[in-house]
Amino acid sequence: MRVAITGAGGLIGSFLAERLSSQGHDLHLLSRSPIENINGLSGAAIHNGDIRDRASVERFLKDAEPDLIYHLAAQSLPSQSWKDPHLTFDVNVNGTINILEAMKGLKKDALLLSVCSSAEYKASVNPISEDDPLDPSSPYGISKLAQDHFTQIYANLYGLRTIRCRPFFLIGPRKNGDAASSFAKQIAAIEKGHQKVLNVGNLLAIRDLLDVRDGVMAMETLAEKGKEGEAYNICSGSGISLEQTLSLLISMSTAEIKTKEDRALFRPNDLPKVIGNPQKLMKLGWKPHHRIESTLKDILDYWRSRS
Repeated sequence: MRVAITGAGGLIGSFLAERLSSQGHDLHLLSRSPIENINGLSGAAIHNGDIRDRASVERFLKDAEPDLIYHLAAQSLPSQSWKDPHLTFDVNVNGTINILEAMKGLKKDALLLSVCSSAEYKASVNPISEDDPLDPSSPYGISKLAQDHFTQIYANLYGLRTIRCRPFFLIGPRKNGDAASSFAKQIAAIEKGHQKVLNVGNLLAIRDLLDVRDGVMAMETLAEKGKEGEAYNICSGSGISLEQTLSLLISMSTAEIKTKEDRALFRPNDLPKVIGNPQKLMKLGWKPHHRIESTLKDILDYWRSRS
């Protein structure tokens, strides 16, 4: 199968590309910067281009002639979206429109898996299902809601084949900028004597953390078995506080770890609890395989190797 992946150099894209390459798919990867963190990509066609550039996206899809498109390119950090909402909308919304417009001109009737976000949902103390209200609380969430709606509108209006997914909090080695990676990176630096104190933000927040490798398998399941026109959560269905996450990581180190609260790390409108309901996805046969402890160990070892 000919498969196109946007954002191939990112966390999800890199693991997805490795998995699909090992299965013998004909891969076409779009990345704005050189791809340096993917193994076993012999034969993959790497296209240098920016998702924000319409002509670049059109060339990419025309050359790829894909049967399946995974649209992963994004500005994916909610904290960054407060600092630069213009960039966030340019990448996440205009980039998606560029993909959808380019699909209209394809000879093949390609299937698009549009990777949106759980940040679209209204805050809830209960596990969130796909039919729950959408009411984002950050510029990032608003941009992803726009991506979600544009994907559905183009499917309805132009007959494009699309499936939308809403990942919650995918974590793993290679990621940078989220809480788990920040904790692990700082612990590795403390172990090497490069840092004395571990800086933390809001540790009371509860999040639905899922290993990125399980997330990639979920996306593959959706591409194979998902119903076109539908949206699916990608999540574990259980929550863990950032305080518990930090405690698990600290328990994996023999160094003396002292923490310090840094108010600069607190986010505006930070939600106290976000947990998803994965039942719709699990009915397709998917289930997670990685325990949180093993995922955190992999993240810590990743940063140890780079400290």
